[in-house]
Amino acid sequence: MLKKMLYASAAILMLALAYHLGSTSAGAQVGEQLVDIAWRHLDGYAYGVTLSGAIYATPGFCQTWQPEGHMPAGHTAVCFVDGDVGGSLDIACSDGSAWTVQGSVPSITLPHCSEVFGGPTPARPATWGSMKARYR
Repeated sequence: MLKKMLYASAAILMLALAYHLGSTSAGAQVGEQLVDIAWRHLDGYAYGVTLSGAIYATPGFCQTWQPEGHMPAGHTAVCFVDGDVGGSLDIACSDGSAWTVQGSVPSITLPHCSEVFGGPTPARPATWGSMKARYR
């Protein structure tokens, strides 16, 4: 009876030790979060941009998406603007900047094309006195 109790205790001790040494918290395997997809008529590729700024492209027909570029640091993409007429494809960012996709796969570039807000937004609202002085 004592021998069985010793084996049972040793088994519980080994299980506890194995759990203590090898346990890690489980985490979900989340990939990129897709922001938007648009078809660029100029080169016939579909482009996708993720929340982290990675740009992917595919020629369509259920082919795999390949990484083709990355947004400049500090700019978070919110949508694609697809220009059917000129064949351009622009990426609008949350800070008001817009970038255009130039070139074709596999060598695309992202030059800055415009600012929606025209510059930085004033942090302090204008006073009535300054408004009256400006428009007199």
